[in-house]
Amino acid sequence: MKSIYNLVHFDEIGSTNKKMQEDVLGGMNLINHVYYTDFQTNGRGIDTNSWHSEAKENLLFSLAIKPENLEPVHQFMLTKAISLAVVDAVSLYLDAEKLTIKWPNDIYYDNSKLAGILISNTINANELELSIIGIGLNVNQSHFPKTLPNPISFNQITNKQYDTSDVLNTVLQAITDRLTQLKEIDLHHFIGFEYLRRMYRLEAWEQYRHHSEIIKARILGVNNYGQLNLESESGEMLHCDFKEVEFII
Repeated sequence: MKSIYNLVHFDEIGSTNKKMQEDVLGGMNLINHVYYTDFQTNGRGIDTNSWHSEAKENLLFSLAIKPENLEPVHQFMLTKAISLAVVDAVSLYLDAEKLTIKWPNDIYYDNSKLAGILISNTINANELELSIIGIGLNVNQSHFPKTLPNPISFNQITNKQYDTSDVLNTVLQAITDRLTQLKEIDLHHFIGFEYLRRMYRLEAWEQYRHHSEIIKARILGVNNYGQLNLESESGEMLHCDFKEVEFII
């Protein structure tokens, strides 16, 4: 199947997301362009987090899209759709039953982090004008720095090597399929249900750091604004933004 995306390769780059943002500000039309690289010198995750990857071992790319039929107030639906797309693609290589989404958009295999997603949205008036989606997926890397808490790769799970170009095409096709669903307002409930079903630690009593206090709570889902819904042992409902709550793993 012919791809709808224009692929641009870099041997080495600071950050594919940052490069895309700079090029957009420079006046380039990058809708449906994909920047992918063998090595990032300054890969980023959410907030100030960094993303580590050995050269030519993993999948590192950014994709620019214009979401259709999606108001800014519902932009977390894009996070849900992209997270599910990565799970869809990875399920073709690994045991789907062990794949979950750690809120808001990390992809986990059991209790280890397999992929990270970073989405930057540009809003103009009441319209999502542009979304730049950065994805890092651990594929062939067999060893990670001990300073990283819990990374894992395809290779560590299966002891096999993978063609990263094949994995990239698989992920892009899965993204295309989920974005097609996202265009249909009637399917947003279905996307939300699937995201909920895939949530890491859903309804399990676990420890979290809420602000500076360690609490025991369970995840009940997310609200329409993307906040994590936690129920504490005392029955209190907590609606948490990112960085207000930390998973203790």
